[in-house]
Amino acid sequence: MEVAICRRWRDQELRLLDPELVVPVGGLAIRELLGIGNLAESVGRTFPLGGATAIPLPHPSGASGWLNAPANRTQLDAALALIREALGALDATSSHL
Repeated sequence: MEVAICRRWRDQELRLLDPELVVPVGGLAIRELLGIGNLAESVGRTFPLGGATAIPLPHPSGASGWLNAPANRTQLDAALALIREALGALDATSSHL
């Protein structure tokens, strides 16, 4: 219910900020923004989100056992590398302005 109530505000913030990079953290954020319900299908990949690139991450909560599997940590490493690359590209772009 809260997600539905706040969706309008989130969408308005994204329109106002017009980000180039969005990092949804956790299954709920990934489901809401990208429509993907499975961390294994999303972490370590990039997705278009309007004019932005979205790079999902798992929630760091200890309540989730997702990061306990070595394969999932490999996916996390890939996602973090994608974020570093995207931030480096944004930094290079902004230094030319």
